[in-house]
Amino acid sequence: MLINFFKIHTRVAMQSLERFASPSFMDVLRTNASVNNIPIIGSPDNVAYPAVQLNIAPAVERSKCRGVGLQGMGSFGEGHRDTHDSAGGLTTMISNSHLPSTYEAGRFHLLGLGVFFLLTCLTVMTFCGLFRHGGSPPISMDSTVVNDAYRVMVVCYPPHAMLSGAGMTVLPLASASGSSLFRLGPEITTPRLFDGVVRASQEASWARDGQSIMQRDRHVEFFVKNLHRLCFYLFNQLPSDYHVSIDPKLFFQSFSALDTEKNKIVIEPWADEIDGESVKDHQNDWIDIMEDRSNVVPYMAKYANKWGELRNAIKGDALGLNLKHMRTVSTSSESLAIPLQNIY
Repeated sequence: MLINFFKIHTRVAMQSLERFASPSFMDVLRTNASVNNIPIIGSPDNVAYPAVQLNIAPAVERSKCRGVGLQGMGSFGEGHRDTHDSAGGLTTMISNSHLPSTYEAGRFHLLGLGVFFLLTCLTVMTFCGLFRHGGSPPISMDSTVVNDAYRVMVVCYPPHAMLSGAGMTVLPLASASGSSLFRLGPEITTPRLFDGVVRASQEASWARDGQSIMQRDRHVEFFVKNLHRLCFYLFNQLPSDYHVSIDPKLFFQSFSALDTEKNKIVIEPWADEIDGESVKDHQNDWIDIMEDRSNVVPYMAKYANKWGELRNAIKGDALGLNLKHMRTVSTSSESLAIPLQNIY
């Protein structure tokens, strides 16, 4: 499995780093991973390498190598710097090549330091990618190259935008409506203390403008309940065998605000024991009311057959959510929005 590939190589990379790096450096790395919420790729202790890539290069004949240079290596075969790496991080490269014993294994050069590593199988190198470096492919001493003679390198590296909290990239967290992605911009992912500046937009929003038409406690309650729905929608996109769940009581207890008298606003969670089936029951009750009302509205007569379609959609879990394992509320807004737009 792919996850095992990442686990093994990032664990080897971390063991290499921990063996030679100072304890103080490792402490800062661990704190940095927590503060910047760096994705822990592969091994659960991988706080240094949020990106992993696989480099593969074919072996070359010795005679051709002399005449035309380093074929198949691309920019890696030339002296270069990994300018997108974080200055605070290090790169670890692991050789996984299995070559005939008569082959030159290839070499990795740190040009600025005047040293090289012979890339025999399971050689591990940790270095700063901002130094100028490059490599050579495996070389056959014969006039031919066997078909499976490839140099295979796993590179665990520290992108500046991820390791340094640079605020330069957008995080594609989950799916949004349709085929779009729910993205977190750098103003969200970059850690900072509250600077006193209230984020606002020229567009109307419930966060900023709800205070004009709602009592404060109802405004806060409305906003937090929508945060709960958002978390529900996003959290449920994790693989189904994770059996994810949200405790509504604990969720709502974690938010607080003050009313105009400086008293704490208590936000009540959704009604107890409301699960997916209860939500569907409510949706059907609401459809019954709409159908009864439309029977006395001449304009709605042409849509008489739509109510049955809505009920069938609800039976098929039109919410698009794994309600079996989510003991919490979901509303009918998403499940009914698409069918109803064809009616009203």
